[in-house]
Amino acid sequence: MQYTGKKIARAGDDLRVFDSLSDEALRNMMEVISFWRQAHEEPVKNALDLLSSIVIPIDKNALFARRMKRTASIYGKLIRYPKMSLYKMNDIGGCRVIIRDRQSLYKALKELRKRPEFQILDDNGCKVNDYIKDAKADGYRSVHIIGKFAGADGTERFVEVQLRTPIQHCWATAVEIVDLFTNQSLKTNQGSPEWSSLFIQLSSHFDVMDKVKGFVNFNHRARFKFYSDQMKTEFGKALLDRDSLPYIAMKQCNDCLAALNVVQLFDGFANSLNIVDEKHQTNGGEGYVLITIDLEKSEVTAQTFPPGDEEAEKAYANEELIHSGNSSVVVAMVSTPKFSELRLAYPNYFADSTVFLSCVLCITDYFATMQANYFSKAVLPRYQMRRA
Repeated sequence: MQYTGKKIARAGDDLRVFDSLSDEALRNMMEVISFWRQAHEEPVKNALDLLSSIVIPIDKNALFARRMKRTASIYGKLIRYPKMSLYKMNDIGGCRVIIRDRQSLYKALKELRKRPEFQILDDNGCKVNDYIKDAKADGYRSVHIIGKFAGADGTERFVEVQLRTPIQHCWATAVEIVDLFTNQSLKTNQGSPEWSSLFIQLSSHFDVMDKVKGFVNFNHRARFKFYSDQMKTEFGKALLDRDSLPYIAMKQCNDCLAALNVVQLFDGFANSLNIVDEKHQTNGGEGYVLITIDLEKSEVTAQTFPPGDEEAEKAYANEELIHSGNSSVVVAMVSTPKFSELRLAYPNYFADSTVFLSCVLCITDYFATMQANYFSKAVLPRYQMRRA
């Protein structure tokens, strides 16, 4: 069934007040939202094909993923932007590419800017948000670019493309893990001040690491050395001065990590979930995966669908309808070219914080080294003089 733009916009208005709708009105609303998401499936696929053709020659190991926006996320955005229309929302369908380093990322962006699909503004310019050069207030770093891609009927739809480095990706998915397990919304600036402050501080440190090519591919000893060298390059002897801003910021970050018990907490998140169906881990093909996370049961289920299967969106909408209003259940429909890469593209849905924690350990180890150096160079000599 086809729905007009006016009908789609009305479904967005209904979503804003979904808790006051009758069961029938709720089902009708979900049917329209489901239709609208499905209308973006072919445009998103075409966007991913174009991205692959441009990015793979630059980074053959780049990670690609696509998703249809969750109803809960659509609702959140409509609430944050009261004048926004569901029909004009430009990130219903989205693609994500994880590219090895910043230089390669910007090289890919330069090529994307040349494509007519991304020249959507009135002056044939591109709608680009560079959150690497100008991070969001919450510390988020990435590049977003909006394009228009045709569907099966030739109608063009907006598709949002996110370009990230592995370090930016692990930071962003760690935020989503905290949101998921602590029932916050740091992603939309509605989290606790302590967690918000921590991620802002971590973003600065991760940005230092991100300036080292291939940082996440090294072992811990090499990561620590590169991070230490980069910190010394940027801040020099100021890190040894306990009254300097760099030292104070470093101490605040480590104090916050300790107060929130971050390493143990993230390990606990990962160990608490039972992955019920992991067929997607060994299936080499592509398609969609319907993920349902039940925090009360500490359970993750994953149901796979082949490419183009119309039953996928129906199952997605039905699962969302079943769990509407239940904050302990998260439902998402995602896809990667290979099912085996799903956990790499969406570690947050599996509470996988391996890369994130490895970066955090670099920070805590470096601060411990700073403390030891301060003791040996400042405290110990004074103690020895007093003992002499």
